[in-house]
Amino acid sequence: MMRTLRAQVELIHRPAQSEAYTGLASINADGTIALGAPGVSTDALSALASWVLQNVRAFPNLERLRDACFVRIDGDRVVAQYDDPELWLGMDAGPQPGSIDEAAARLVAAPPLVPYWVWMTDCGPGNAPFMLLDSTTDDPGGEAFASQISSVRLRSPALGKTFSGTLHQSSDGLPVLTTPSSTAEQAPAILDALTVAHPGLSALQRARVFRIKGQRRQEIKRGPDLTRELAALQALSGPGHQIGFFFTSGGDGHPAALLLATEPAALKAAARALVTGPNHQSIRGRVVCSKAGWLEFRARGEFANFIGLLAEWTAQHIMRHPGLGRLRGARMTLRDNEDNILSRHKDDKAWAIVP
Repeated sequence: MMRTLRAQVELIHRPAQSEAYTGLASINADGTIALGAPGVSTDALSALASWVLQNVRAFPNLERLRDACFVRIDGDRVVAQYDDPELWLGMDAGPQPGSIDEAAARLVAAPPLVPYWVWMTDCGPGNAPFMLLDSTTDDPGGEAFASQISSVRLRSPALGKTFSGTLHQSSDGLPVLTTPSSTAEQAPAILDALTVAHPGLSALQRARVFRIKGQRRQEIKRGPDLTRELAALQALSGPGHQIGFFFTSGGDGHPAALLLATEPAALKAAARALVTGPNHQSIRGRVVCSKAGWLEFRARGEFANFIGLLAEWTAQHIMRHPGLGRLRGARMTLRDNEDNILSRHKDDKAWAIVP
C-alpha cells in the first residue's frame, strides 16, 4: 500500500521549497481522521484545512476530512497532536460520516418503511456503545456497509456484543430491527446500552427486534411486561394512596423482579407465576405514598439490601419504561409481627445509578 502511494506521490509536480508529508491515517473514536507523519505542524494543518475548504464543493467527499488532526510522530513515539476546530468553521457542521452522531441523525430522519443497514455493539471505539446506520438503496448488496463495519472493528480493540441486520421505522413510528442471525439475541442489551450512552438514540427504547427463521418471524423480547406495574404506580397519586408489592432477588441465575398491583388477587397470581432459584430472597407488602411525595415500601421481616436491589432493578428497566422513575428515592420500613418497627432504610447513593 505504501509503495503504491509513494509511486503516486512521485507523479505530483510540486515547487522545490514546498513541504510534503507521508504517513498513516486512522479514525478517532468520534469519527474524525488523524493523520500521522514525521515533521507535521500547525502550519500543515492550516494548509490542509484551507485546501479542503477550497475544493470541497467540487469534491464533496473531502467533507470526510472535516475536523481532522495531525499527529507528529518520531519513530514509534507520538511527539505532538495538532487540532483546531476553528479552521473548519466554513464547512457544514453536520455529524461526522461513520460516527454514532450520524447514525442518530439518520434514525431521526428515517421515513416509515424504508430499510436501512444497521450494525451496533455495546462496546466499540473508545470502549463505548456504537452504531452504524446506512441506506440500503445506495448499497443494496451491503458491500460498502461491510467496509464500514470492518473499519469500526479495527478501532475497537475490546469489541463487545454485536448485532447486524436491517432497521426500518414502522408506520406508527417504532424502530424495527430484523436479522436472520443469532445476534438477534444480543440486541436488547445493546439497545439498552446505546440509549443510555447517546440521547439522540432515545427512540431505540421502544424498538422491536425480530429474528427471521425460514418463513417465520420470531420477536426477541426485551425484558418483562410491566404494564400492570406502571398502572399501579400511577395510582399512587397522593398522600396515603397505597398498592401491593412483591419483590424477589431471583437467585441462582434468575433475574430480580418487582411486582406491583392495586388488587391483592392479581399480585398473588403474578407472584405464583414467577420462576425463582432455590436461594432467592423474597418479600411482600405495601407501597405507600408519603406526604412529601416519595414512596415507602412497608413489609414485615428482614430483607438484606432491599433498596440497593430495587434501585438496580429500576436502572435496568427505566430506559424502556420511563414511568418507573416514580420509584426513584423510595424508602423501606420493616416491622415485626406485632407491628413494631425493626428498621428504616433510605439510600440516596443506591438511587444515584438510576438515569
